[in-house]
Amino acid sequence: MNKPFLISAKYKIPLLSCMAIGLVSMAYALFGEPDHGVRFWANFHLNTVWLITIALCGMVFIGLHSLGKSAWQVAIQRVPEAMALFVPVGAVLFLIVLAGLWLGWHQLFQWAHPHGDALLEMKKAYLNLPFFSIRSLGYLGGWIFFVLWWRRLSLQQDKQADVNLFRKSEKVAGGFMAFFALSGSMMAWDWLMSLDPHWFSTLYGWYVFSGMLVSGVAVLALLVIGLRKAGYLPGVHAEHLHDLGKYVFAFSIFWTYLWFSQYMLIWYGNLPEETVYFRQRHQEFNVLFLGTAASNFLIPFLGLMTRNAKRTPWVLAAVCGMVLCGHWLDFFLLIMPCTLGGQAEVGLIEIGMMLGFAGLFLWVVLRALSKAALVPVNHPYLKESNAYKTPY
Repeated sequence: MNKPFLISAKYKIPLLSCMAIGLVSMAYALFGEPDHGVRFWANFHLNTVWLITIALCGMVFIGLHSLGKSAWQVAIQRVPEAMALFVPVGAVLFLIVLAGLWLGWHQLFQWAHPHGDALLEMKKAYLNLPFFSIRSLGYLGGWIFFVLWWRRLSLQQDKQADVNLFRKSEKVAGGFMAFFALSGSMMAWDWLMSLDPHWFSTLYGWYVFSGMLVSGVAVLALLVIGLRKAGYLPGVHAEHLHDLGKYVFAFSIFWTYLWFSQYMLIWYGNLPEETVYFRQRHQEFNVLFLGTAASNFLIPFLGLMTRNAKRTPWVLAAVCGMVLCGHWLDFFLLIMPCTLGGQAEVGLIEIGMMLGFAGLFLWVVLRALSKAALVPVNHPYLKESNAYKTPY
């Protein structure tokens, strides 16, 4: 049941190839493009924040089920744990973005160079480089603290069946969720919404959170399906896939609700300072904007509507893969129009850098899976998880 996971050549070669493609793409974007590295930094920031949110979803998944005293997910718990362990790596990547901002290597954030802009001067008390850096380090430090603390307790439970460790881990989950409730929205404001500091939305934090949930659970489902196909996780069966499929289905509808709410309110109000955000995306990225909105709702809604679809591995994997691509494009629309404007495109550089970052993410996750038992053997709810069956 607890066969150790090994990173064999069939995993290493594709991941190393993806990372090599990413390095080549980054080198070309940095030195081969005549835009002084703007395209490089925009893509670097996009993929860094995107993968950090997916990693955080792993910890959110654990925290929510731990606080709810849920049992069904215990058989797959080590997978979101491994996802969350990318947070320290993502922190290093974001520190590179932050260092570039301090050293003047890029100007992704307009507020860092106000140039006499009256509105940016009014926001200077919050949007200034020292305070921005302190907040960012606070988010990253807090997330890393809770992720590593949870991981340490989880591994200790493998060595000793002590219920006190389990109860302590529940407190850690509660602490993380309380911290994330504040830091998650603030991160969205700082790292994403402030890229266009002349515009704001009160729904923005929730919108980014909903996309994070869909993307993170899609990655979790793909990893679980892949591990099962490779002969691991024998305690995971159709019931677990069914619940993961229900999450992807439900969170996609939640994302659509927030997307429509934000768009509809701004369209109905028709205030120039609000509509400027969507006007740019309609004029310069109309096909991508409307296509992304439709695909991130229609594909999971139609693809996972039936019970059998959620329980069929290849169907769930196909939908999750398309959902993941759709939400990467959603992040593209959050970041690129603010940095590259109408010159932004989904070209070979964007695809190459995305593959490189994805390869790094999977390398970290698979390495974490290989460092511990795939099933938390002494978890008090493990037996219930293995025998899990929905009543319908």
